Amino acid sequence: MSYTARRILKNMLSMSVAEIANKGIAIITFIYLTRILSPEGFGILGFAQSFTTYFYLIVNLGFDTVGIRAVSQNKNNLLKYVNAIITIRTILSVISFALLIGVTLLLNKPYEVKFALIMMGVGMFGNTIILNWAYQGLEKMEIIAVRQVLLSLLNMLGIIIFVQKPEHFIIAASVMSASNILNSAWVLVLFAKQFGKFHFYYNYEFFRNLLKSSFTIGMLYFIVIINNHLSTLILGLFRTNVETGYYTSAFKIMSFMVLPSTVLQNVFFPNITRALDFDERKSICNKYTILTILSGALLAALTYVNADFLISVSGRNYAPAAPVLRMLSFNIMLTYLSVAFSVPLIAWNKEKWVVKSLAIACIFGLTANLILIPRLGIYGSATATLLSESITFLGCAFGFYKSMRITYFTNFIKGISIACASGFLSYFLTSLGLYPAISIIIAIGIFSGTVLITKMITIEQLKRILKRES
Repeated sequence: MSYTARRILKNMLSMSVAEIANKGIAIITFIYLTRILSPEGFGILGFAQSFTTYFYLIVNLGFDTVGIRAVSQNKNNLLKYVNAIITIRTILSVISFALLIGVTLLLNKPYEVKFALIMMGVGMFGNTIILNWAYQGLEKMEIIAVRQVLLSLLNMLGIIIFVQKPEHFIIAASVMSASNILNSAWVLVLFAKQFGKFHFYYNYEFFRNLLKSSFTIGMLYFIVIINNHLSTLILGLFRTNVETGYYTSAFKIMSFMVLPSTVLQNVFFPNITRALDFDERKSICNKYTILTILSGALLAALTYVNADFLISVSGRNYAPAAPVLRMLSFNIMLTYLSVAFSVPLIAWNKEKWVVKSLAIACIFGLTANLILIPRLGIYGSATATLLSESITFLGCAFGFYKSMRITYFTNFIKGISIACASGFLSYFLTSLGLYPAISIIIAIGIFSGTVLITKMITIEQLKRILKRES
């Protein structure tokens, strides 16, 4: 096995194990919070997360993507970019936190809700020194994996120890922020031991170019954040905390189902970035896209047919969220499709296609949310989310086609067909009395076997999936 293949295998295993551990820990934390806080308290916490996300974005911008590009192409850029990015983010975090406090005080919300917003916002200082991007550029995914698991563990332990009553949503927000800061600080210390200490750095011309590149990517992420969190934000502003809690519960479960796409992005992004000619790009994108489409199709189908079971883990009080989760299951497939086509465009400095698609989706999503939420509540939120993601997918797919002249329609149809058959097998087995979790495992096995039998992916392709063709 070549060095590149071993490196990709190591990275994929590191991120996969971390993602599985994270998902397990996050699910435990999620179940605990939903049951302790009740729909109302969980709704306030969900609103706080959505509200503060926009201020976090001021700190994050697009520095991570720009840093990954620079480091993956030339390792000698490492310390220069680390020093510059942390310096800029430190300044931006102070500005952003001041803005958050000012806007929060102007909201027509009870003081305890405002305090929860501010405490959730404190966590942005952890994002100031976060160095996941540096280790991703170096393709040292094991460090990112350890950080993610530790962060999830800190969150879970802190919440289980300190959050004991429905009114403890402020404590929950504080624990999340503290965990993020402590974990980022640990990685910064580790980085200093491995590569050298951080120090504040200033170079006007370099900062100007860095900000220019990051701002373009940052606008993309800003639009993504709007699309992902707008429904929860508007629900929190115009509907009850209970309704917001229902929607947040369904949306969180949907988000868990989307997490595997992050593993694929993190593992393949440096390799997609380095693919310069058409044949090399086609080779790496074929592998990335097939895995992404298959993952999305399976998870969307399983979510749809098992929505009642998945919502039940939050407790009986969240039963009204099951129909919403069933609607959002379609959004899982759309998200994976959007990711399949947008990531290569970003890696090849063609993110303007993605920005345009997201901007149009954002406008339609905002309009739909403002029209539908006052009338339909959580169902209006889910409908607006589906509309927005559909537009994003179509725009990114068109941009990818313009760049590569390749479509993956056949793979999509095959993946959807096999996933639907597997999903409804899970539903049938559950209706016969089999425990839902067991029926889901059986369905995954049937899905995997069918994919191999139909030669959508062969054993040989699975072996070569870890290699880059020269």
